[in-house]
Amino acid sequence: MKKIMLVVSLIALVSAISFIEPTNVLTIDDVKEELEVNEIPKFYFEGEILDLKTKKEIRDIKVKYITYDKQIDIYAKIKLQGTSSLRYEKKNYTITFYEDDSYENKKDIDFNFGWGSQNKYCLKANWIDKTHARNIVTANIAADVQNKYKVLDMTPHNGTIDGEPVEIYLNNEFLGLYTLNIPKDEWLFNMDSDNPNHIVLSAANCCGGTNFIRKPTLEDWEVEVGEENDYTLEKLVRLSDFVRNSTDEEFKNNFSDYFNFDSMLNYYVLVEIAQLRDNICKNMLLTTYDGNIWYTSLYDLDTSWGTHWDGKELEDYTARTTNGGSILFERFEKAFPNEIADRYFELRSTLLSKDNIIKEFDTFARKIPSQSLERENSKWKDIPGYNYDQIHEFLDVRLPLTDKIFTDFYTYDSNVSVVYSRDDNGYITAKLVNVRKDIILLNGDSYTFKENSKHLFYFINFAGEKDFIEIEINCFNKKIKE
Repeated sequence: MKKIMLVVSLIALVSAISFIEPTNVLTIDDVKEELEVNEIPKFYFEGEILDLKTKKEIRDIKVKYITYDKQIDIYAKIKLQGTSSLRYEKKNYTITFYEDDSYENKKDIDFNFGWGSQNKYCLKANWIDKTHARNIVTANIAADVQNKYKVLDMTPHNGTIDGEPVEIYLNNEFLGLYTLNIPKDEWLFNMDSDNPNHIVLSAANCCGGTNFIRKPTLEDWEVEVGEENDYTLEKLVRLSDFVRNSTDEEFKNNFSDYFNFDSMLNYYVLVEIAQLRDNICKNMLLTTYDGNIWYTSLYDLDTSWGTHWDGKELEDYTARTTNGGSILFERFEKAFPNEIADRYFELRSTLLSKDNIIKEFDTFARKIPSQSLERENSKWKDIPGYNYDQIHEFLDVRLPLTDKIFTDFYTYDSNVSVVYSRDDNGYITAKLVNVRKDIILLNGDSYTFKENSKHLFYFINFAGEKDFIEIEINCFNKKIKE
Protein backbone atom coordinates (compact mmCIF):
# COMPACT_ATOMS: atom_id res chain seq x y z
CA MET A 1 0.00 0.00 0.00
CA LYS A 2 1.53 3.27 -1.04
CA LYS A 3 1.32 6.70 0.53
CA ILE A 4 1.36 9.85 -1.50
CA MET A 5 2.36 12.88 0.54
CA LEU A 6 1.74 16.33 -0.87
CA VAL A 7 1.38 19.94 0.12
CA VAL A 8 -1.12 22.43 -1.17
CA SER A 9 0.87 23.41 -4.23
CA LEU A 10 1.31 19.89 -5.64
CA ILE A 11 -0.79 17.54 -7.79
CA ALA A 12 -1.33 13.94 -6.70
CA LEU A 13 -1.41 11.04 -9.14
CA VAL A 14 -2.70 7.50 -8.63
CA SER A 15 -2.61 4.72 -11.22
CA ALA A 16 -4.31 1.40 -11.93
CA ILE A 17 -7.35 1.67 -9.69
CA SER A 18 -10.68 0.01 -10.45
CA PHE A 19 -13.90 -1.13 -8.77
CA ILE A 20 -14.43 -3.99 -6.36
CA GLU A 21 -17.21 -6.58 -6.33
CA PRO A 22 -19.58 -6.02 -3.37
CA THR A 23 -19.20 -8.65 -0.66
CA ASN A 24 -22.85 -8.73 0.43
CA VAL A 25 -24.21 -11.36 -1.94
CA LEU A 26 -27.84 -12.47 -1.95
CA THR A 27 -28.25 -16.16 -2.73
CA ILE A 28 -31.28 -18.16 -3.79
CA ASP A 29 -31.78 -21.83 -4.49
CA ASP A 30 -34.20 -23.46 -6.87
CA VAL A 31 -37.81 -22.49 -6.25
CA LYS A 32 -38.93 -24.44 -3.21
CA GLU A 33 -42.35 -25.34 -1.92
CA GLU A 34 -42.08 -23.03 1.06
CA LEU A 35 -42.20 -19.99 -1.24
CA GLU A 36 -45.51 -18.35 -0.50
CA VAL A 37 -47.04 -16.99 -3.69
CA ASN A 38 -50.59 -16.63 -4.96
CA GLU A 39 -51.97 -18.81 -7.71
CA ILE A 40 -50.97 -17.39 -11.06
CA PRO A 41 -53.61 -16.50 -13.68
CA LYS A 42 -54.97 -19.28 -15.86
CA PHE A 43 -56.07 -19.32 -19.50
CA TYR A 44 -58.58 -21.95 -20.64
CA PHE A 45 -58.61 -22.45 -24.43
CA GLU A 46 -61.33 -24.24 -26.37
CA GLY A 47 -60.25 -25.28 -29.85
CA GLU A 48 -57.62 -27.21 -31.78
CA ILE A 49 -54.10 -25.78 -31.92
CA LEU A 50 -51.73 -28.70 -31.35
CA ASP A 51 -51.55 -29.55 -35.05
CA LEU A 52 -50.36 -26.07 -36.09
CA LYS A 53 -47.19 -26.41 -38.18
CA THR A 54 -46.31 -22.94 -39.54
CA LYS A 55 -46.70 -19.31 -38.50
CA LYS A 56 -49.07 -18.74 -41.42
CA GLU A 57 -51.77 -20.99 -39.98
CA ILE A 58 -54.30 -19.23 -37.74
CA ARG A 59 -56.97 -20.86 -35.56
CA ASP A 60 -60.06 -19.44 -33.90
CA ILE A 61 -60.46 -20.33 -30.23
CA LYS A 62 -62.65 -19.47 -27.27
CA VAL A 63 -60.82 -18.21 -24.20
CA LYS A 64 -61.58 -17.98 -20.50
CA TYR A 65 -59.14 -16.04 -18.32
CA ILE A 66 -59.36 -16.58 -14.55
CA THR A 67 -57.55 -14.95 -11.63
CA TYR A 68 -58.37 -14.91 -7.93
CA ASP A 69 -60.58 -11.86 -8.41
CA LYS A 70 -61.78 -11.82 -12.02
CA GLN A 71 -62.96 -13.87 -14.98
CA ILE A 72 -62.92 -12.79 -18.63
CA ASP A 73 -64.68 -14.68 -21.41
CA ILE A 74 -63.42 -13.73 -24.83
CA TYR A 75 -62.61 -15.00 -28.32
CA ALA A 76 -59.19 -15.07 -29.97
CA LYS A 77 -57.15 -15.94 -33.02
CA ILE A 78 -53.97 -17.82 -32.29
CA LYS A 79 -50.90 -18.79 -34.30
CA LEU A 80 -47.38 -20.10 -33.75
CA GLN A 81 -44.63 -17.63 -32.85
CA GLY A 82 -40.85 -17.81 -33.16
CA THR A 83 -38.27 -19.21 -35.57
CA SER A 84 -35.90 -21.84 -34.17
CA SER A 85 -38.44 -22.52 -31.39
CA LEU A 86 -40.89 -23.93 -33.95
CA ARG A 87 -38.99 -27.23 -33.77
CA TYR A 88 -39.57 -27.63 -30.03
CA GLU A 89 -42.32 -29.84 -28.61
CA LYS A 90 -43.86 -27.02 -26.59
CA LYS A 91 -44.77 -24.09 -28.84
CA ASN A 92 -44.84 -20.31 -28.52
CA TYR A 93 -48.01 -18.52 -29.63
CA THR A 94 -49.20 -15.10 -30.71
CA ILE A 95 -52.77 -14.45 -29.58
CA THR A 96 -55.14 -11.66 -30.67
CA PHE A 97 -58.43 -11.09 -28.86
CA TYR A 98 -61.83 -10.36 -30.45
CA GLU A 99 -65.20 -9.22 -29.17
CA ASP A 100 -67.25 -12.23 -30.35
CA ASP A 101 -67.20 -15.37 -32.45
CA SER A 102 -67.44 -13.40 -35.69
CA TYR A 103 -63.74 -12.56 -35.15
CA GLU A 104 -64.17 -9.20 -36.87
CA ASN A 105 -63.65 -6.59 -34.15
CA LYS A 106 -60.55 -6.79 -31.99
CA LYS A 107 -60.99 -6.44 -28.24
CA ASP A 108 -58.49 -4.71 -25.95
CA ILE A 109 -57.91 -6.52 -22.66
CA ASP A 110 -56.21 -5.14 -19.56
CA PHE A 111 -54.66 -7.98 -17.57
CA ASN A 112 -53.60 -5.59 -14.79
CA PHE A 113 -49.88 -6.08 -15.36
CA GLY A 114 -49.25 -2.37 -15.87
CA TRP A 115 -49.35 -2.46 -19.67
CA GLY A 116 -52.80 -1.01 -20.21
CA SER A 117 -55.43 -2.48 -22.55
CA GLN A 118 -54.19 -4.22 -25.69
CA ASN A 119 -55.55 -6.89 -28.03
CA LYS A 120 -52.34 -8.67 -29.05
CA TYR A 121 -50.00 -10.64 -26.79
CA CYS A 122 -47.35 -13.33 -26.97
CA LEU A 123 -47.40 -16.60 -25.02
CA LYS A 124 -43.85 -17.83 -24.45
CA ALA A 125 -43.20 -21.49 -23.70
CA ASN A 126 -39.64 -20.83 -22.44
CA TRP A 127 -38.67 -24.29 -23.67
CA ILE A 128 -34.90 -23.94 -23.23
CA ASP A 129 -35.14 -22.47 -19.72
CA LYS A 130 -36.79 -24.52 -17.00
CA THR A 131 -36.69 -21.55 -14.62
CA HIS A 132 -38.89 -19.60 -17.09
CA ALA A 133 -37.02 -16.54 -15.82
CA ARG A 134 -34.14 -15.67 -18.14
CA ASN A 135 -36.11 -13.96 -20.91
CA ILE A 136 -38.24 -11.76 -18.62
CA VAL A 137 -35.60 -11.03 -15.98
CA THR A 138 -32.98 -10.05 -18.56
CA ALA A 139 -35.54 -7.79 -20.24
CA ASN A 140 -36.38 -6.23 -16.88
CA ILE A 141 -32.71 -5.51 -16.20
CA ALA A 142 -32.34 -4.07 -19.71
CA ALA A 143 -35.42 -1.88 -19.18
CA ASP A 144 -33.96 -0.53 -15.93
CA VAL A 145 -30.71 0.26 -17.73
CA GLN A 146 -32.56 2.00 -20.55
CA ASN A 147 -34.68 3.95 -18.10
CA LYS A 148 -31.61 5.19 -16.22
CA TYR A 149 -30.56 7.04 -19.39
CA LYS A 150 -34.11 7.96 -20.50
CA VAL A 151 -33.91 5.69 -23.54
CA LEU A 152 -37.31 4.85 -25.04
CA ASP A 153 -38.95 6.04 -21.84
CA MET A 154 -42.13 6.85 -23.78
CA THR A 155 -42.78 3.10 -24.25
CA PRO A 156 -44.38 0.60 -21.83
CA HIS A 157 -41.08 -1.06 -20.87
CA ASN A 158 -38.30 1.06 -22.40
CA GLY A 159 -38.37 -0.83 -25.67
CA THR A 160 -38.05 -4.30 -24.13
CA ILE A 161 -40.66 -6.97 -23.59
CA ASP A 162 -42.28 -7.58 -20.24
CA GLY A 163 -44.13 -10.65 -19.09
CA GLU A 164 -45.87 -12.47 -16.29
CA PRO A 165 -46.21 -16.23 -15.61
CA VAL A 166 -49.53 -17.88 -16.47
CA GLU A 167 -50.88 -21.40 -16.82
CA ILE A 168 -52.62 -22.53 -20.02
CA TYR A 169 -55.21 -25.28 -20.28
CA LEU A 170 -56.35 -26.61 -23.65
CA ASN A 171 -59.77 -28.28 -23.70
CA ASN A 172 -59.51 -28.64 -19.91
CA GLU A 173 -56.10 -30.34 -20.02
CA PHE A 174 -52.97 -28.65 -18.72
CA LEU A 175 -50.90 -27.42 -21.66
CA GLY A 176 -48.09 -25.78 -19.76
CA LEU A 177 -46.55 -22.97 -17.77
CA TYR A 178 -46.06 -19.92 -19.99
CA THR A 179 -45.34 -16.22 -19.71
CA LEU A 180 -47.80 -13.72 -21.15
CA ASN A 181 -45.56 -11.18 -22.86
CA ILE A 182 -45.73 -7.84 -24.61
CA PRO A 183 -45.39 -8.80 -28.30
CA LYS A 184 -42.92 -7.54 -30.87
CA ASP A 185 -45.52 -5.05 -32.04
CA GLU A 186 -46.20 -1.34 -32.40
CA TRP A 187 -47.37 -0.97 -28.80
CA LEU A 188 -44.04 -2.32 -27.53
CA PHE A 189 -42.57 0.93 -28.91
CA ASN A 190 -45.62 3.21 -28.60
CA MET A 191 -45.79 3.62 -32.36
CA ASP A 192 -48.36 4.54 -34.96
CA SER A 193 -48.30 1.97 -37.75
CA ASP A 194 -49.80 4.54 -40.13
CA ASN A 195 -46.71 6.74 -39.79
CA PRO A 196 -44.22 5.59 -42.47
CA ASN A 197 -41.28 6.72 -40.31
CA HIS A 198 -42.34 4.52 -37.39
CA ILE A 199 -40.39 1.37 -38.19
CA VAL A 200 -39.28 -1.67 -36.20
CA LEU A 201 -36.98 -4.19 -37.88
CA SER A 202 -35.91 -7.53 -36.43
CA ALA A 203 -32.73 -9.35 -37.44
CA ALA A 204 -34.13 -12.62 -38.76
CA ASN A 205 -30.89 -14.58 -38.82
CA CYS A 206 -27.12 -14.30 -38.82
CA CYS A 207 -25.99 -13.21 -42.26
CA GLY A 208 -24.02 -10.52 -44.03
CA GLY A 209 -27.00 -8.18 -44.02
CA THR A 210 -27.53 -8.31 -40.25
CA ASN A 211 -23.79 -8.24 -39.54
CA PHE A 212 -23.46 -5.06 -41.63
CA ILE A 213 -21.04 -6.78 -43.99
CA ARG A 214 -23.14 -6.31 -47.13
CA LYS A 215 -26.15 -4.34 -48.30
CA PRO A 216 -29.21 -5.62 -46.39
CA THR A 217 -32.58 -6.83 -47.61
CA LEU A 218 -35.98 -7.04 -45.96
CA GLU A 219 -35.47 -10.77 -45.77
CA ASP A 220 -32.43 -10.22 -43.57
CA TRP A 221 -34.42 -7.78 -41.46
CA GLU A 222 -38.09 -8.62 -40.91
CA VAL A 223 -40.50 -5.68 -40.73
CA GLU A 224 -42.33 -5.84 -37.39
CA VAL A 225 -43.81 -2.33 -37.57
CA GLY A 226 -44.11 -0.40 -40.84
CA GLU A 227 -44.50 -1.46 -44.43
CA GLU A 228 -42.35 -3.94 -46.31
CA ASN A 229 -41.67 -1.53 -49.16
CA ASP A 230 -38.94 0.46 -50.90
CA TYR A 231 -39.24 3.36 -48.45
CA THR A 232 -38.50 1.13 -45.45
CA LEU A 233 -35.65 -0.54 -47.31
CA GLU A 234 -34.22 2.85 -48.25
CA LYS A 235 -34.05 3.86 -44.59
CA LEU A 236 -32.37 0.59 -43.66
CA VAL A 237 -29.83 0.84 -46.49
CA ARG A 238 -28.96 4.42 -45.43
CA LEU A 239 -28.08 3.09 -41.98
CA SER A 240 -26.15 0.12 -43.31
CA ASP A 241 -24.19 2.27 -45.78
CA PHE A 242 -23.04 4.47 -42.92
CA VAL A 243 -21.82 1.50 -40.88
CA ARG A 244 -20.14 -0.20 -43.83
CA ASN A 245 -18.71 2.70 -45.82
CA SER A 246 -17.95 5.64 -43.52
CA THR A 247 -14.37 6.45 -42.60
CA ASP A 248 -13.32 6.01 -38.97
CA GLU A 249 -13.54 9.76 -38.45
CA GLU A 250 -16.98 9.97 -40.07
CA PHE A 251 -18.22 7.01 -38.04
CA LYS A 252 -17.20 8.61 -34.75
CA ASN A 253 -18.26 12.17 -35.54
CA ASN A 254 -21.59 11.34 -37.18
CA PHE A 255 -22.69 8.28 -35.20
CA SER A 256 -25.51 10.14 -33.44
CA ASP A 257 -26.99 11.15 -36.80
CA TYR A 258 -27.75 7.48 -37.39
CA PHE A 259 -28.01 5.75 -34.00
CA ASN A 260 -29.21 6.72 -30.57
CA PHE A 261 -25.87 6.67 -28.75
CA ASP A 262 -27.16 5.71 -25.30
CA SER A 263 -29.16 2.78 -26.65
CA MET A 264 -26.08 1.42 -28.42
CA LEU A 265 -23.90 1.80 -25.31
CA ASN A 266 -26.49 -0.07 -23.26
CA TYR A 267 -26.89 -2.77 -25.90
CA TYR A 268 -23.15 -3.37 -26.15
CA VAL A 269 -22.63 -3.62 -22.38
CA LEU A 270 -25.61 -5.91 -21.79
CA VAL A 271 -24.69 -8.25 -24.64
CA GLU A 272 -21.19 -8.69 -23.19
CA ILE A 273 -21.97 -9.02 -19.50
CA ALA A 274 -24.95 -11.39 -19.93
CA GLN A 275 -23.27 -13.28 -22.79
CA LEU A 276 -26.21 -12.68 -25.14
CA ARG A 277 -24.80 -14.65 -28.06
CA ASP A 278 -28.17 -14.75 -29.78
CA ASN A 279 -28.35 -10.95 -30.01
CA ILE A 280 -25.34 -10.02 -32.14
CA CYS A 281 -26.49 -10.91 -35.64
CA LYS A 282 -29.94 -12.27 -34.76
CA ASN A 283 -32.85 -10.89 -32.74
CA MET A 284 -31.51 -7.32 -32.65
CA LEU A 285 -34.37 -4.84 -32.96
CA LEU A 286 -33.76 -1.62 -34.88
CA THR A 287 -36.34 1.06 -34.15
CA THR A 288 -36.83 4.53 -35.59
CA TYR A 289 -39.43 7.26 -35.17
CA ASP A 290 -38.13 9.59 -37.90
CA GLY A 291 -36.58 7.17 -40.39
CA ASN A 292 -33.08 8.47 -39.64
CA ILE A 293 -32.00 7.84 -36.05
CA TRP A 294 -32.28 4.22 -34.94
CA TYR A 295 -32.49 2.73 -31.46
CA THR A 296 -31.03 -0.72 -30.76
CA SER A 297 -33.19 -2.86 -28.50
CA LEU A 298 -32.86 -6.36 -27.07
CA TYR A 299 -35.35 -9.15 -27.79
CA ASP A 300 -35.53 -12.92 -27.20
CA LEU A 301 -33.25 -13.18 -24.19
CA ASP A 302 -33.58 -16.77 -22.99
CA THR A 303 -30.12 -17.59 -24.40
CA SER A 304 -28.39 -15.68 -21.65
CA TRP A 305 -26.21 -15.92 -18.56
CA GLY A 306 -24.08 -18.74 -19.94
CA THR A 307 -26.63 -21.04 -21.56
CA HIS A 308 -26.45 -22.41 -25.10
CA TRP A 309 -29.20 -21.57 -27.61
CA ASP A 310 -30.90 -24.97 -27.18
CA GLY A 311 -30.66 -25.02 -23.38
CA LYS A 312 -28.86 -28.38 -23.42
CA GLU A 313 -25.34 -27.21 -22.70
CA LEU A 314 -23.40 -24.27 -21.33
CA GLU A 315 -21.25 -21.69 -23.07
CA ASP A 316 -17.66 -20.99 -22.18
CA TYR A 317 -18.21 -18.39 -19.46
CA THR A 318 -14.90 -16.72 -20.29
CA ALA A 319 -15.59 -16.19 -24.00
CA ARG A 320 -16.07 -12.71 -25.43
CA THR A 321 -19.51 -12.02 -26.92
CA THR A 322 -19.32 -8.70 -28.74
CA ASN A 323 -16.57 -9.93 -31.08
CA GLY A 324 -19.07 -12.13 -32.89
CA GLY A 325 -18.45 -10.86 -36.42
CA SER A 326 -20.67 -7.78 -36.53
CA ILE A 327 -19.08 -4.78 -38.27
CA LEU A 328 -21.33 -2.51 -36.20
CA PHE A 329 -19.97 -3.86 -32.91
CA GLU A 330 -16.41 -3.89 -34.19
CA ARG A 331 -16.49 -0.27 -35.32
CA PHE A 332 -18.40 0.92 -32.25
CA GLU A 333 -15.77 -0.55 -29.93
CA LYS A 334 -12.97 1.00 -31.95
CA ALA A 335 -14.58 4.45 -32.04
CA PHE A 336 -15.87 4.69 -28.46
CA PRO A 337 -13.81 2.48 -26.10
CA ASN A 338 -13.71 4.98 -23.24
CA GLU A 339 -17.43 5.75 -23.47
CA ILE A 340 -18.25 2.02 -23.45
CA ALA A 341 -16.04 1.45 -20.41
CA ASP A 342 -17.60 4.42 -18.60
CA ARG A 343 -21.09 3.07 -19.25
CA TYR A 344 -20.16 -0.40 -18.02
CA PHE A 345 -18.69 0.86 -14.75
CA GLU A 346 -21.56 3.30 -14.18
CA LEU A 347 -23.86 0.27 -14.20
CA ARG A 348 -21.60 -2.32 -12.66
CA SER A 349 -21.92 -1.18 -9.06
CA THR A 350 -25.71 -0.72 -9.29
CA LEU A 351 -28.01 -2.31 -11.86
CA LEU A 352 -25.39 -4.79 -13.06
CA SER A 353 -24.02 -5.78 -9.66
CA LYS A 354 -24.38 -9.43 -8.73
CA ASP A 355 -26.64 -8.44 -5.85
CA ASN A 356 -29.09 -6.70 -8.15
CA ILE A 357 -29.05 -9.37 -10.86
CA ILE A 358 -29.78 -12.11 -8.33
CA LYS A 359 -32.46 -9.97 -6.69
CA GLU A 360 -34.23 -9.66 -10.05
CA PHE A 361 -34.17 -13.43 -10.55
CA ASP A 362 -35.34 -14.00 -6.98
CA THR A 363 -38.27 -11.61 -7.45
CA PHE A 364 -39.43 -13.44 -10.56
CA ALA A 365 -38.92 -16.91 -9.06
CA ARG A 366 -41.25 -16.06 -6.20
CA LYS A 367 -44.08 -15.36 -8.65
CA ILE A 368 -44.34 -19.01 -9.71
CA PRO A 369 -46.00 -21.42 -7.24
CA SER A 370 -44.37 -24.79 -6.67
CA GLN A 371 -47.54 -26.55 -7.86
CA SER A 372 -47.28 -24.79 -11.23
CA LEU A 373 -43.69 -25.99 -11.63
CA GLU A 374 -44.73 -29.51 -10.64
CA ARG A 375 -47.45 -29.55 -13.27
CA GLU A 376 -45.00 -28.24 -15.84
CA ASN A 377 -42.34 -30.84 -15.03
CA SER A 378 -44.92 -33.60 -15.13
CA LYS A 379 -46.30 -32.48 -18.51
CA TRP A 380 -42.96 -31.65 -20.15
CA LYS A 381 -40.45 -34.10 -18.70
CA ASP A 382 -37.79 -33.38 -21.30
CA ILE A 383 -37.70 -29.60 -20.98
CA PRO A 384 -34.01 -28.57 -20.93
CA GLY A 385 -32.27 -25.73 -19.15
CA TYR A 386 -30.40 -25.03 -15.94
CA ASN A 387 -31.34 -23.93 -12.45
CA TYR A 388 -30.54 -20.79 -10.48
CA ASP A 389 -27.31 -22.25 -9.11
CA GLN A 390 -25.93 -22.09 -12.65
CA ILE A 391 -26.64 -18.35 -12.80
CA HIS A 392 -24.67 -17.84 -9.57
CA GLU A 393 -21.78 -19.86 -10.97
CA PHE A 394 -21.85 -17.90 -14.22
CA LEU A 395 -21.78 -14.52 -12.46
CA ASP A 396 -18.90 -15.58 -10.22
CA VAL A 397 -16.83 -16.29 -13.32
CA ARG A 398 -18.21 -13.69 -15.71
CA LEU A 399 -18.22 -10.50 -13.66
CA PRO A 400 -14.50 -10.46 -12.80
CA LEU A 401 -13.82 -11.19 -16.46
CA THR A 402 -15.96 -8.35 -17.80
CA ASP A 403 -14.47 -6.03 -15.18
CA LYS A 404 -11.08 -6.79 -16.75
CA ILE A 405 -12.40 -6.55 -20.31
CA PHE A 406 -13.85 -3.10 -19.84
CA THR A 407 -10.95 -1.81 -17.75
CA ASP A 408 -8.74 -2.68 -20.69
CA PHE A 409 -10.99 -0.62 -22.97
CA TYR A 410 -9.65 2.59 -21.45
CA THR A 411 -7.12 4.34 -23.64
CA TYR A 412 -5.82 6.60 -20.85
CA ASP A 413 -4.32 5.88 -17.44
CA SER A 414 -6.38 6.12 -14.27
CA ASN A 415 -4.57 9.22 -13.03
CA VAL A 416 -6.38 11.12 -10.32
CA SER A 417 -5.52 14.77 -9.77
CA VAL A 418 -6.10 16.89 -6.70
CA VAL A 419 -7.13 20.52 -7.10
CA TYR A 420 -7.54 23.09 -4.36
CA SER A 421 -9.69 26.09 -3.62
CA ARG A 422 -9.92 28.59 -0.74
CA ASP A 423 -13.22 30.02 0.48
CA ASP A 424 -13.98 33.38 2.12
CA ASN A 425 -13.15 31.96 5.56
CA GLY A 426 -9.73 30.95 4.39
CA TYR A 427 -10.58 27.24 4.53
CA ILE A 428 -8.93 25.06 1.87
CA THR A 429 -10.87 22.33 0.03
CA ALA A 430 -9.02 19.51 -1.72
CA LYS A 431 -11.06 17.86 -4.48
CA LEU A 432 -10.26 14.81 -6.59
CA VAL A 433 -10.75 15.30 -10.32
CA ASN A 434 -10.24 13.20 -13.47
CA VAL A 435 -11.56 10.18 -11.59
CA ARG A 436 -12.14 7.35 -14.05
CA LYS A 437 -15.45 5.48 -13.81
CA ASP A 438 -13.74 2.26 -12.75
CA ILE A 439 -12.53 3.90 -9.53
CA ILE A 440 -14.70 3.79 -6.44
CA LEU A 441 -14.07 6.42 -3.77
CA LEU A 442 -14.73 5.13 -0.27
CA ASN A 443 -14.88 8.41 1.62
CA GLY A 444 -15.91 11.03 -0.90
CA ASP A 445 -14.10 13.11 -3.48
CA SER A 446 -13.42 16.27 -1.43
CA TYR A 447 -12.30 17.39 2.02
CA THR A 448 -12.13 20.84 3.60
CA PHE A 449 -9.16 21.73 5.80
CA LYS A 450 -9.69 24.28 8.57
CA GLU A 451 -6.21 23.92 10.03
CA ASN A 452 -2.87 22.32 9.23
CA SER A 453 -3.57 18.59 9.11
CA LYS A 454 -3.64 15.46 6.99
CA HIS A 455 -6.45 13.64 5.17
CA LEU A 456 -6.59 10.26 3.46
CA PHE A 457 -8.71 9.61 0.36
CA TYR A 458 -9.38 5.85 0.08
CA PHE A 459 -9.98 3.78 -3.10
CA ILE A 460 -10.78 0.15 -3.73
CA ASN A 461 -11.20 -2.06 -6.82
CA PHE A 462 -13.26 -5.12 -7.70
CA ALA A 463 -10.30 -7.39 -7.01
CA GLY A 464 -10.15 -6.11 -3.42
CA GLU A 465 -7.01 -4.06 -3.91
CA LYS A 466 -6.88 -0.88 -1.85
CA ASP A 467 -5.05 2.37 -2.34
CA PHE A 468 -5.09 5.88 -0.93
CA ILE A 469 -3.84 9.42 -1.36
CA GLU A 470 -2.61 11.28 1.70
CA ILE A 471 -2.99 15.06 1.56
CA GLU A 472 -1.06 17.24 4.01
CA ILE A 473 -1.76 20.95 4.37
CA ASN A 474 0.90 23.11 6.07
CA CYS A 475 -0.01 26.59 4.90
CA PHE A 476 -2.13 27.85 7.81
CA ASN A 477 -0.26 30.32 10.05
CA LYS A 478 -2.46 29.46 12.95
CA LYS A 479 -5.47 27.36 13.79
CA ILE A 480 -8.69 28.74 12.35
CA LYS A 481 -11.41 28.79 14.95
CA GLU A 482 -14.93 27.62 14.24
